[in-house]
Amino acid sequence: MPTVRRMKTKLTLLGEGGVGKTSLIRRFVLNEYQETYLHTVGTRVSKIELAVPYGADVEVQMDLSIFDIMGQRGFKDLIRETYYHGSQALMAVCDITREDSLYALNEWIPSALEIAGDVPMYILVNKKDLADRRAFPDEAVQRLAETFGSPYAFTSARTGEFVEDAFNAVAIEIVDRAFRTEQARAVDRGLREKVL
Repeated sequence: MPTVRRMKTKLTLLGEGGVGKTSLIRRFVLNEYQETYLHTVGTRVSKIELAVPYGADVEVQMDLSIFDIMGQRGFKDLIRETYYHGSQALMAVCDITREDSLYALNEWIPSALEIAGDVPMYILVNKKDLADRRAFPDEAVQRLAETFGSPYAFTSARTGEFVEDAFNAVAIEIVDRAFRTEQARAVDRGLREKVL
């Protein structure tokens, strides 16, 4: 039977307004989709508990808080300190039908990483179900992902395609980094004790 560990984590979604951040969260947390668009005012926090395996003998019960921040640019500078601080991972979201939303991530991502630090960053190209109206080629996404060393995925909050996979990949990366950091600290403590 695996050892159970508990972990509280924070994931923040960022990107322009109307790209589907709220819909992605709603699809992942509630498995629902709402056709009508409602602007996020300020920040909305959703919570979900996940069981994330780590190796053969550890299961992490993760309490994941998902922060959905308003996508208006003027708000970006006002909120960055408060909402990015303490994030264990970030998801940068753009809309496959809006080229501007992809290029805006060149501003959103560095702003978030400056506060959050070296955390996992995933790029989601949402509205995959509207691929017939796509506004940019895959190569543009690949270039952005390479710039930030980030994996990326094409998702659809409407159909649910790759949404759960993307959030689960982030959860696994959060757990993996937490355990690697813990192991590195243990090694460092051991070395210091040997020296002293």
